[in-house]
Amino acid sequence: MLTVPPYTLPAAVASADGFCIEINSEEYGASAGTTVVASACGQNAMNFRANQYWQAEGNTLRSLQVRTPLCFGIRDDSGGALTDCSSAQVQFKFDLQAANGSTIEHTGSGFCLTAVGTPPPLPPPLPPPAPEPHNTPCPSRSSSPPAPAVPVKDGLPCDVYSASSTPCVAAHSSTRALYGKYAGPLYSVMRSSDRMSLNISSTSPGGLANASPQDDFCKHTYCSIEILFDQSDFGNHLRANHPGRHYPTNQGVNASALPVKIGGHKVYGMRFDQGMGYRNDNTLGLAVGDQPESMYSVMGGNHYNDLCCFDYGNAEDRIGAAGAGTMEAIYFGNCTSWWVPENRAKIPKSWIGAGPILMADIEDGMYGGNDTFNPDNSPINNDFNTLMLKGKSCEFSLKAGNSQAGNLMVKYNGGRPTHADYNPMRKQGGLVLGTGGDNSDRALGIFYEGAMTTGYTSAAAEEAIQANIVALGYSLMEKDSRAAQMNIVTNA
Repeated sequence: MLTVPPYTLPAAVASADGFCIEINSEEYGASAGTTVVASACGQNAMNFRANQYWQAEGNTLRSLQVRTPLCFGIRDDSGGALTDCSSAQVQFKFDLQAANGSTIEHTGSGFCLTAVGTPPPLPPPLPPPAPEPHNTPCPSRSSSPPAPAVPVKDGLPCDVYSASSTPCVAAHSSTRALYGKYAGPLYSVMRSSDRMSLNISSTSPGGLANASPQDDFCKHTYCSIEILFDQSDFGNHLRANHPGRHYPTNQGVNASALPVKIGGHKVYGMRFDQGMGYRNDNTLGLAVGDQPESMYSVMGGNHYNDLCCFDYGNAEDRIGAAGAGTMEAIYFGNCTSWWVPENRAKIPKSWIGAGPILMADIEDGMYGGNDTFNPDNSPINNDFNTLMLKGKSCEFSLKAGNSQAGNLMVKYNGGRPTHADYNPMRKQGGLVLGTGGDNSDRALGIFYEGAMTTGYTSAAAEEAIQANIVALGYSLMEKDSRAAQMNIVTNA
C-alpha cells in the first residue's frame, strides 16, 4: 500500500516496501499524459529524485518536477498519469498527519493505490572520492619570479584574455557577446503556455542581446531561461533543471524578471531566487587538479542573502561536496554562518547590511583571504559589480570594482588557506551558476556575464576587461528600480 511518510510534504510518496510514485521521466519538461508509475525510491547525493517529489494541495498531489501545475491522476485504463489539477481524476483522500502514513484512496473509484512486486534495484552508487592529501608546503611567495609582461589589447573580455595568452574556455552572458566575432545564441527561453523554445542572440557579431524577439515570444505568458550558451569553442553550456540540494529541481530563472539597459539598449539580466541554478558536469577545457585558471563575472547588488551558494565557476564534476580544493568559483553573498565563532566575532558592525562579500568558494568553505575573515575584503554593493578570481599553485587573488565607473580593487592576493587541504588543489572541472558544487540552492543573486580561462591572467588584462565593462554603460531601467529590486535576506 503506497503511503505518505510522517513528515511534511513536499516529499516522495513512499511505501513501506520501497516503492515511490514517480513520473516515468527524469525530464523537467514532463507534460500532461506522462505516465506515473510505482518505482524504486531513489536518492541522489542529497535527496529523493526530482521526479518523485510531490506537494499535497487539497485532495491532490501536485508534481514539483514541472512548473505548469500538473497532478497525479488515474486514467480510465487504471493507469497513472500527469493530469490537469482541476480534473476529477486527481482527487484522492489521504491523511498526511497519520503517524504511520496513510492509504491513498482514489475518490472517483473508491480504490486505494497499491504497489505490486519487488521494486527494481537502483543503479550502484558512485565510488567515494579519493582520500584528500595533506597540504604540501608552498615556497616563499617572494622566491617566485614575476610573470613576464604580456601585451594587452582593448576589446571584449574574451578577446582581451586571448591576447594575454589566457584564452576563455567558457563564456556566458544574457546581455551581450563576449567575443568581438561571436554571432551565435546567448541563451534559450522556454514559455510555459506551450513549452516552445526560442534562442536569443545578439543584434550583430560582438553586439548586445536582441531582447525584442523575447518580448514578443513571452508576451502574456511566463518564460524561463533554460540554457545559457557557452560562447567559447568548448561548448560548455549551462543548463537548468538538475536535482537540487534543498529543492527538487533547480529551475531556470524568470527570463523577463530583470530588464536593464546597456548604453540605452534594453537587455535582460538573470535574477536568481531560491531553487534556481545551472550546471554542467561534462565540460571541456576547464582547469583540473592544481592547474591555473582565471575568471570574472558581472553580478548585481541588492539581491543576496547569507545562504549557500551564489557561485559562478569551477565545481565538482558530479553533484556533491567532494572535499577541500575540489572547487574554485566566485561566490557573492553573506554566507558566514559556517565560520568559526572567533572569526565571526571579527566582522565589523559596519559590514552588517552593507552588501555581499566577494569570496572564493574552494569547497568546504568560502574564503575572503588566507582565512575566512579578511579585514581588507569589505562588502561591496553597487548596482553592477565586476568580480574577479584567479588561482594557481599555492596562491589566489580576488578583485572587485564598480561596473559603472573606476578601476578594480584588490580584495586579496596571497597564499591559499593553510589550515585545510588546499594545496595542491583538486579541481574537477565542473561548472555551476547560482548554486554550490553540491547544488545547494538557497542563495539569492543576479548574474549578467562571466567567463573562465586557462592560465593565471595579468593585472593589465583584468583592468582592460574592467574598462570594457565600464564603457558599456550598464544601468538600471528606472531611477527607483534599485529599491524595487532590493531583496536582502538574513537568516538567523
